[in-house]
Amino acid sequence: MKSLLPFFAILFYLSGTAQSLMGARSSGMGSLTAATEGINGLFANQAALASLESIAFIGVSEQKVLIKGLNISGVGVALPSKSGTFGLTFSNFGFSEFRQQKVGLSYARKLWQNISIGAQVDYFQTRIPEYGSNGTLTFELGLMAELAEGLLIGTHISNPYQIEIAPDDNFPTTVRVGLMYSVSNRASAGFEFEKDVDFPLRVKFGVEYLPIERLALRTGFSSNPANFHLGFGILVGGKFSIEMATRYNQELGMTPVAGFVYSLKSYDL
Repeated sequence: MKSLLPFFAILFYLSGTAQSLMGARSSGMGSLTAATEGINGLFANQAALASLESIAFIGVSEQKVLIKGLNISGVGVALPSKSGTFGLTFSNFGFSEFRQQKVGLSYARKLWQNISIGAQVDYFQTRIPEYGSNGTLTFELGLMAELAEGLLIGTHISNPYQIEIAPDDNFPTTVRVGLMYSVSNRASAGFEFEKDVDFPLRVKFGVEYLPIERLALRTGFSSNPANFHLGFGILVGGKFSIEMATRYNQELGMTPVAGFVYSLKSYDL
């Protein structure tokens, strides 16, 4: 099995799932990312960072389909300022035979009261001992707007120019468009369309409900491939949250996700 791990890693990567890291909150809500506000935007739609009011940190780790070696983890920090919000992320995927690391530098700001933009420059370092290492730059762009009270729309594109990893192999070019509606201060729901230029359209749906102020329950569904999602978040001390989620695919199995969020000021789930 060990000899097949590089094959599985590259297969996951080329299908656009290896470095598709997202916050544990999004993982529990059907992988919704385009219209999710706050610190989760560091791994999803950078325009979301414009809503932050204080320095915040995020961390997340996934064990993809419970296969040893297909673990991806990342950390990030966002710093709001008068001229916009700056962010920095670092993520790591792989094992000794195949390793990929990513550093992202992001910026977001409000254009008007209800419209925000964001961008991120990504540097990927890929190492395969038999083939050496390669460094590549690419970028992401995001937009988010409040259409009405409690109703957000977001769009995000990554690697729009199909930058190559290696000859004849490109980084995934992905476009996401989504809506998120806060039914009340305790319930929200959203859906999203995601299109990788090389793969079929994905449709996602997710909901979040807070039975009490410090506990959030989440679930959702995503297609192509079909995944069922469950998750929860627990707020500890008003500034720190513990996030857990899992995605289940009938053919591949479970992908557990664990994460945290910490804000220097009060944080809401």
